Amino acid sequence: MRKIIAALVVTLSISTLVRGQLSSPKAEKVYGGRIKAISGMKISATKTRLFVSTESANSIFYIDNDLSGTPSFGTFTVLPDVGADDGYGSGIDKLSADENSGYLFFIANGNIYKVNTTASSIFKVHDVSGGSASAIYVYNASPTSYFYY
Repeated sequence: MRKIIAALVVTLSISTLVRGQLSSPKAEKVYGGRIKAISGMKISATKTRLFVSTESANSIFYIDNDLSGTPSFGTFTVLPDVGADDGYGSGIDKLSADENSGYLFFIANGNIYKVNTTASSIFKVHDVSGGSASAIYVYNASPTSYFYY
């Protein structure tokens, strides 16, 4: 009886191992990490957009919220141009959303960038390397209408 049970256990184990090795890997989205910064803006009379930078390889996420009637929230989406394959990583901890232009301004790698939810929208606005910026505030959506300190 013990030999039969042992044979069944070995057979089941080998069967499981073979199936596990032949299955294709499952791709997972890269989320997670602590929140480093949050900034939001109004995008219409009843909608807002919230941006969050995290310690994830996908550096910045956004979510749209509809506040008309019963408030509803979308799902967090990786901001195009600042995803895992764009090289920003977890180094973004200063954000400033500008509702006049729809752009999010942020500091990374000694530069100030602006980006929106459209792919290929990222633009380096200013080089602050050699200095230190602890905050950024944007107004009037102009490259000359922001300050950092």
